[in-house]
Amino acid sequence: APPASEIEHRGGYVVYIKERLRPIVPVFTRTAGQGLSEMRQRLSAGDMEGVRRGGHSLKGSAATMGFAALEIMGRDIEKAAHEGDGKVVAALLDELESYLDGFEVRYR
Repeated sequence: APPASEIEHRGGYVVYIKERLRPIVPVFTRTAGQGLSEMRQRLSAGDMEGVRRGGHSLKGSAATMGFAALEIMGRDIEKAAHEGDGKVVAALLDELESYLDGFEVRYR
């Protein structure tokens, strides 16, 4: 089940974010997409430490912004990379991509 701040809606997620964060949400989502690309490249290169750092960064920035599901994904990526589990990391990156492609932000 999604975190309380997010609800499943029409195959994607609706994320409720504080109104004061509206100006930086587009920057955050663009940065998260770039981070995904970088983590995929690092995974392909066998750089699990780089993937771990990317997951850690996602976890922290998502927590700050209020994207609870992304925070959890970042934590899970960080953990799997730390454990050197490339298959789990690859699956989590696919999940992250799907999430980034299918969420809607609403402001409160």
